[in-house]
Amino acid sequence: MPIMGHIWDINAHMKFTEFHEMSFFNILNTLKKTHALGRSLVIFKIPASHS
Repeated sequence: MPIMGHIWDINAHMKFTEFHEMSFFNILNTLKKTHALGRSLVIFKIPASHS
């Protein structure tokens, strides 16, 4: 029984790590998109403010 519990712990840990990496990747991706959007908005605003 302890062996089964140990295997379950390892499996749960791997799943948790996988989930953690996925959410971290998603957050990074979202930040990149937001940053790119922010930059293009700034680039778009500069000519408008000059005219």
